[in-house]
Amino acid sequence: NSQGISYSDEVVVTTQEAYSDQWDGTVAQSFESGSGTSSKPYVITTGAQLMLMKDYPDKHFVLANNIDLNNINWKPFEFSGVLDGKGYVISNLYIKCTGDYQGLFSKAKNNANVRNLTISGVRIDTPESYCVGAIVGKFSGTGIDNCRVIFKEGSEISGLDYVGGVVGIMDGFVSGCVVESQIPEFVINGLDYVGGVAGGCYNSCCDRCMVNANIGGRLYVGGIVGEGRGSTYYPDLALNCGFIGKIIGNSSVGGIAGFSNAIIQACMVKIDM
Repeated sequence: NSQGISYSDEVVVTTQEAYSDQWDGTVAQSFESGSGTSSKPYVITTGAQLMLMKDYPDKHFVLANNIDLNNINWKPFEFSGVLDGKGYVISNLYIKCTGDYQGLFSKAKNNANVRNLTISGVRIDTPESYCVGAIVGKFSGTGIDNCRVIFKEGSEISGLDYVGGVVGIMDGFVSGCVVESQIPEFVINGLDYVGGVAGGCYNSCCDRCMVNANIGGRLYVGGIVGEGRGSTYYPDLALNCGFIGKIIGNSSVGGIAGFSNAIIQACMVKIDM
């Protein structure tokens, strides 16, 4: 103010982590509330209710609590509804099984939309699987929006081909998503088609996505997308995206895309040495 600028003493405030329901591997008999419509979505507060979604794959859902999946082996399922995370966190997602299409959801299609969700401490150990991502293995829905994937100590996503931090392979749109690693290891690993957001991106686009993680593969390895192919109707691949980290691969390796015939615009790359 008119008397000038003054500063108080420095004060450090430590907050407690918000409560998380810890999953015991069971499936609930019912949801917290709601009827599964857009106006009255099913409300999910526990891991058991989260797994119950598999029986109602085309309904609307909202999270109302943080959920700790407790590193119990999760069984992915197909989804064609809407999940609004409301900013809550699903932590300790662990998957170790055979077969393709691995993630929180195996496939998300038709009207599927996942938004405002954070997955923290993900570990998907499926080195022989195709189409692997933290949120979904194969996405062909309406959008994945404002989601976050956080790698902590012991976290990793590993698959064979089409491996991504958010989605393995997609024919849809991802916007405002962040993939962040808090550890120095290579946390997204595959053979071919490996990307920080998506392993393969076809007739679709990543918009306003940021990746800060180390990525490893052999062919078609990119900071945002491993391989991206557009068309006359879908000419864009990556808009306003950024990558910070290390990338290793033998051929077709890039800071944004390992290979692309589509438009990359207003993107940033910083390779850690």
